[in-house]
Amino acid sequence: MTIKENIELAGLTSLRVGGPARYFTSVKNERDARLALSWAKKQGVPYFVLGGGTNVVMSDNGYHGLVITTNNSGIEFTEDDCGTIMKVMAGTPLQDVVDASLEQGLAGLEWAAGVPGQVGGAVRGNAGAFGGETRNVIESVDAVMPNGKVQSFSNADCHFAYRSSIFKEESGSIILSVVFRFMPGNKAALTQKAEELRAWRRERHPLDYPNCGSVFKRIGVENIRIGLWNRYPDMKQAVRDNQVATAYFIDKCDLKNFNIGGAEVSGKHPNFIINRTGNARAEHIVMVASHMRTRVREKFGIILEEEPEFVF
Repeated sequence: MTIKENIELAGLTSLRVGGPARYFTSVKNERDARLALSWAKKQGVPYFVLGGGTNVVMSDNGYHGLVITTNNSGIEFTEDDCGTIMKVMAGTPLQDVVDASLEQGLAGLEWAAGVPGQVGGAVRGNAGAFGGETRNVIESVDAVMPNGKVQSFSNADCHFAYRSSIFKEESGSIILSVVFRFMPGNKAALTQKAEELRAWRRERHPLDYPNCGSVFKRIGVENIRIGLWNRYPDMKQAVRDNQVATAYFIDKCDLKNFNIGGAEVSGKHPNFIINRTGNARAEHIVMVASHMRTRVREKFGIILEEEPEFVF
């Protein structure tokens, strides 16, 4: 394990914003993770697990402690009486796992086709789309805890919730590996579905610009006042899995292409903020997000909750 100093973080995030990390390291295994945590403790500095750098907004001022990235990857298949098990190292790109499951004709992750990031981040944020969620195929997770000990979590232990888990709510652990359990499926049908979803994302998501994915979480239908359903009858078309797409509310506020500095509400998908110029600052992202939240609250009385983590 090597500790580096003053490493620029913008290039390590999908949004391409953020200042330098005072200290930086990349961990490949359990030993590295333990050493990194021990080093931070001895130095008396905070640490932050950046992972693959998606779904996060780093401050323009950087991070004054130790930033840790995971650089371990690998996939192993085994079989038992209940089906196929896939053990994946946390730094493995999620798309590698999707492709591996499809190649084996295994069902459960096809919804993730086209979703960026690493496996560890997908578990931490319980990534999901189109009715699927990471937690639905998780058997167990191994993580190095802040005390340096490795702990195994069953699916129930992970306390998965909408875009959350114990690893997000109680920060400080470093996910090492994840065990997925899949069910047999039709390889051709699964592959076709995955390709359809990839095409859907290419058409509707602003993939040509740096972004951190959806900025705000979806709104549960139970949180929508009855009067709003009457006033906006087309809102029903934005409902999926008992949640209303946040893009609906942002679009109704006429916020597409609203911009501050180099940050802009995507005209393609208004729940995305893009770094249009490539030179946007984190403060621009924050100001645009704040404006979106204010406008939606004023127009609909709905409080939006950010999906990415803002590290300031």
